[in-house]
Amino acid sequence: MPGITDQLRATKPQPELVDRFYGVVEKLKLENPFHCFQCFKCTSGCTSFRLTEIMPHAFVNFVRLGFVEDMMRSELLWACCQCLKCKERCPQEVAPVDVIFLLRRMTVSSGSEIPEDLSKIIMNVTETGFIQGTQTVKVGDTSVDREKLGLPPLEIPNAEKFRSVLMKAMEEQME
Repeated sequence: MPGITDQLRATKPQPELVDRFYGVVEKLKLENPFHCFQCFKCTSGCTSFRLTEIMPHAFVNFVRLGFVEDMMRSELLWACCQCLKCKERCPQEVAPVDVIFLLRRMTVSSGSEIPEDLSKIIMNVTETGFIQGTQTVKVGDTSVDREKLGLPPLEIPNAEKFRSVLMKAMEEQME
């Protein structure tokens, strides 16, 4: 996965997207990303940074500089594990995770593609209520499933009711 700065195009900032972004920031009463002074505390505690090259402070900075579209296209946008450590660590209460959530929201609402693996998870959740189906795991030469492990079968929730509640929540979020 390329680093975040590798994904920036040699373009000018997109002021219309920045205005849209800050409109949502104000509407949701989030801390303004301009309060960030790039202390790196968010990145130093980031769980995903240890596994990928995601740098929460960089997302905040590039949005401040106007590169909203570039950040929306970044694969790293989806690498955040939402642990909220950046929000806890920020001395300015900027909460880079909120910036990442807003960028994801803007990406989805603009009709842009989301990663295939995430699409599969969303489809599984809307169809079954689980992020993945039950699986058989290979332990040595033996295949083991829930029954062989003595685990109770998973009860499939009322999928239709779950789907309707989920869709209602999603519609409320998009307003």
